[in-house]
Amino acid sequence: MKCSFFALRLTLLSLLAVVRLGAQDETVLSDIHKRLGTPGIEARHDHDRFLFVGEILALGPVFQGVCKSGVEQSVDYSVGDILLGDPPDSVVHTGYINCTRQPLPSPPYTLRAKVIVYCFHNMRSLHCLAPVAFSESRLKKIKSWIGAMPAASRVLAPRSSPE
Repeated sequence: MKCSFFALRLTLLSLLAVVRLGAQDETVLSDIHKRLGTPGIEARHDHDRFLFVGEILALGPVFQGVCKSGVEQSVDYSVGDILLGDPPDSVVHTGYINCTRQPLPSPPYTLRAKVIVYCFHNMRSLHCLAPVAFSESRLKKIKSWIGAMPAASRVLAPRSSPE
C-alpha cells in the first residue's frame, strides 16, 4: 500500500511538472505573439529584434553567493533557422536572472535542446525571452504570426544567395 501511494505521488508530481512546462511555454508564446502583433513595438522597445530556432549550447555557472540584486546565469544559443530579423552572430550569448542557487529549470534550459527564442536590444543590452521547446506546430504558428505582420514592421530573415 505504501509503495503504491509513493508511485501515485511520483506520477502526480511528474504530471504537474509537464503541465507547468507547457503553461510556461504557452505564456512565452503569448508574449511573442503580442510583441509581433504590436505595431511600432520595435521602435519603442524591442530594438533590433530577432527570432530564431536554435539549440542551447552552454549554460553558465550558477551563482552561489547572496543575491543583493539580480544575478544572471548565462546561456549560449546556436542560431539555426532565422525566422525574423538579423541575429548579430551565429551564437547568441545572453543571461537570465537566477538567484536560486540552483541551475535554471530543465526543461526548457536543457543542453542541446532545440528551442525557439525571441531576442531584442533594449537599453544597449541584449535581452531574450525564455526559450520555448521546439515543435513543428509551434513553428507553424509563429510563422503565421510573422506572415500577418504589416510589411513595414517586418524585417525578414535574409535569404541565402545561391552559390
